[in-house]
Amino acid sequence: AGWHTYWQNPGDSGQAAAVEWTLPKGVKLVPAAWPAPKRIEYGPLVNYGYKDEAALLFDVTLPADWPVGQPLSLRAEAEILVCESLCIPHHGALAIDIPTGTKNVRDAKLAALFKKARARLPLPSRWPISAGVDDNGLAVRLSGPASDFSNIDRVYLFPLTWGLVAHGAPQRHEL
Repeated sequence: AGWHTYWQNPGDSGQAAAVEWTLPKGVKLVPAAWPAPKRIEYGPLVNYGYKDEAALLFDVTLPADWPVGQPLSLRAEAEILVCESLCIPHHGALAIDIPTGTKNVRDAKLAALFKKARARLPLPSRWPISAGVDDNGLAVRLSGPASDFSNIDRVYLFPLTWGLVAHGAPQRHEL
């Protein structure tokens, strides 16, 4: 309790988790899908990250000629910074051997973990988005029927790229 780690753009301070994979020949891995972050305030600093837990999801594709029944051995070196009033870097080796075969095998506990992680992923906007910079700063506009926005009472923009905004600056929104 009280500890946090960081999103891919950590905000004013911190460091995103890094994972270096060692994959079997022909195996492809899509970059991580990051869950939506939370705003973490520390004095005048604003960071983006996760409290309690977070899961990065990676899609893995096997080559068409992968031998049926051969386990998929995934290995990685991971580095993560966890913080409370001080920060502690953690580094470790991760390893898993995933069974493969012709039958789908479902582990209820793992399925629940993946379902929970997928529910935390940001969704693409169903509304057209436009953005621009003027004398007042960055303006982002979502266009759609007013009824689509009637239940929204707060909005916060998390910039994916570091350095584009002053993270601690107030964000205004109009509905």
